[in-house]
Amino acid sequence: MKNKKIIIFTEYGNNTKGSGHFYRVLNLLLNLKKFKVEIYIKKIRKFADLTKNFKLKFQFYNLKSKNFIKNYSDEYLIILDVYNPSLLVNKFDNLLNKKIIIFNDLNFISSNKHILINPQKIQNSNKRNLFEGLNYFPIKKNFKEIRYKYRIRQKVKKIFVFLGSFPSKKNIIKMQIFLNKYVDKSIQIDFYVNYDFKDVGNISFKKIDIDYYKFINKYDIALISGGFIKFELLYLGMPVAYFTIEKHQLNLAKYFTKNRLGYFINNINSNDFYNKKSISFLSKIIQSYNFRKKMFNYSRKKIDGYGIQRILDIIKKI
Repeated sequence: MKNKKIIIFTEYGNNTKGSGHFYRVLNLLLNLKKFKVEIYIKKIRKFADLTKNFKLKFQFYNLKSKNFIKNYSDEYLIILDVYNPSLLVNKFDNLLNKKIIIFNDLNFISSNKHILINPQKIQNSNKRNLFEGLNYFPIKKNFKEIRYKYRIRQKVKKIFVFLGSFPSKKNIIKMQIFLNKYVDKSIQIDFYVNYDFKDVGNISFKKIDIDYYKFINKYDIALISGGFIKFELLYLGMPVAYFTIEKHQLNLAKYFTKNRLGYFINNINSNDFYNKKSISFLSKIIQSYNFRKKMFNYSRKKIDGYGIQRILDIIKKI
C-alpha cells in the first residue's frame, strides 16, 4: 500500500444529512500524510462558500458525467464516505473490478466484495470484510487531551446545542423556544449553527467552526440531533441528549439510548414536542449530578479513541 494513491469520495451534505461525512474525511486526511490523497466531493450550492474555510484543494464530482471515472488504475485505493453510498458503489462496480472501502453507517450496502466499516453498530464485529463497532469511528487526536481534563461538574452551567450543519431555521427556532421555556435562565445555552441569529438572554448563537472542540470541555451537557459528533462527545464522557430531526437519526438515537449511550428526548418535528415526558427527562439530566456521572463513566468505557489506527490498519493491509 506504500506507493498507492487514495481517492476519497465524500459530500458536505444537505440540510441535516451528510456534513459529518465531510468532517470525518478531513480527520482521516490528517492521518494519511504518507499517501497521496485526492478528495472528490459532491457539488452542492451551499458548499461553495464553505470551501473558503479550508486550505485544501477539492475536486467536485457529478455521477451523471461521462468522465466520472477516468484513469483509475490499480494504483488507486478508493474510499467512499457519503450518506448513501449505493449509487457510487453501483457506478464503480459497473466500470471497475476492484475492492473499495465503504463507510456503511446506515447499512445501505450488503457486499462480500468490498470492505465495510460501520461505527454506528455498537456491538463489535471484525470479520473478513466487515468492521463494526463504536471503536471504528476516527476520534480526533486533540480529543485525547480534552478527555483527560474533562470532568462532570456538580451543577450544569453551560449547554452545547448542535442540530447539524444545515437544519431548517424553523427547527432551530422550535428548539430555542423549548429551551427558553423549560431550562433555567441561569444556564448558558450555545447553539452552533451556520445561520445568523440574534442572541436572546441566556441563549447564544455561534458559527460552526472546524475547531469547535477547543471550547467543548466548557460544556456540561450536549443536546444534539444525533450525527457523528455523538462519538466524540461520548468519548469525552459528556452527557448527551438526542433531539432528532430525520428518521435515521430517530432510529439511531433510540438504539443508542437502549444501549445507555446518551438519551433520546424527542423528535423536533413531533406534534407532541412539548410533552411532559420530554421536559421531565431533560430536567433529570440537568439536575441530577449522579445521573450525569453515570453517563460519563459508562460512555468513556465504551469508546477507546483508537478508531483512526484501526482504519489505517485496514488501509495498509489492502
